[in-house]
Amino acid sequence: MSSTLIQKISLSLLLCYMVSPLWAAEIEPKQWLNNLKTLHADYEQRLIAPEGHVLQDSRGQLMLSTAPLGLAIDEQWPIQLKVVFDGQILWQYDIALKQITKYRKNHITDAPLLKLFDNPRWLYWKSRAYDACLESSACFQLTPPSSSTQFKNLIIGFKSGVLSELHIVLPTGEQNIYLFQKTRYNTTIPTAVFQFHPPKGVDVLEEF
Repeated sequence: MSSTLIQKISLSLLLCYMVSPLWAAEIEPKQWLNNLKTLHADYEQRLIAPEGHVLQDSRGQLMLSTAPLGLAIDEQWPIQLKVVFDGQILWQYDIALKQITKYRKNHITDAPLLKLFDNPRWLYWKSRAYDACLESSACFQLTPPSSSTQFKNLIIGFKSGVLSELHIVLPTGEQNIYLFQKTRYNTTIPTAVFQFHPPKGVDVLEEF
């Protein structure tokens, strides 16, 4: 092998190393999640059936607080929907229908993102590198303790060191996939964001 070819191969390997996502080796997903206090991002959410087809697709903006637990979602497509969890009650406001549904915390059955961050004890989850992310350069799979009945596992991805996606895999095989853009975390979110006051003239239905 000629010295010129060896030099080209060496340079190629060096360049690959230089442009590789070095932050991938520096991200410890359990510790990252354990340190997460707030999350603010634009999102695309896909609900995937066990067979692989898309059951639901929505887009909007979300704000999350982990301590205290709070969630605010402004869905913009396919419908205008506002969802607010204030720590005890989940409010779901369908703006077009002018209808609000009120769920108490112990009766929330369909909010995997909210349940995921309700006392998760991340350090007890197992983690490993994974290759099933859609838009990330560093991808990990986290598996909850065997005592968990709510989640099969979680897939978390980072792009350029910034959170880019979450796949919440349920025991039924369904996946809630969140793809994030304009992600900001551990910034101050006013507490008023996680409070909801029904507008006048809007019907309020209570689910007990």
